[in-house]
Amino acid sequence: MTKDQAKEFLRKSNYYIRIKALTYNFEKDKNGIYVNLDFKYLKKFSVWDTLLRDLILEISLGCEHFLKVKLHQHFCETDEDGYEIIKKFEEKCDKKNKFESKKSLYTIFVR
Repeated sequence: MTKDQAKEFLRKSNYYIRIKALTYNFEKDKNGIYVNLDFKYLKKFSVWDTLLRDLILEISLGCEHFLKVKLHQHFCETDEDGYEIIKKFEEKCDKKNKFESKKSLYTIFVR
């Protein structure tokens, strides 16, 4: 890959900082020059990185959708009163907050 091609790739397709981060996986000689490193390798790694990121995002969004559907099914199929659940939750939180506020009177640590 020529210098001009590398510049064009960086200008149009990627960020210098991302490419530079990939160089940390390569050795340098005693003069600080990278050993056996060509920009085309960095370009390939950059493309792979993008593909992997897209794949992980797609899988994450699929998992999120699946979990939302399952939660929705669960809540729609139960006969529990949602207001009663909230009331119990608030009561539990109030008890915990009272305990925490009493506890904080006896500690030197501030939260």
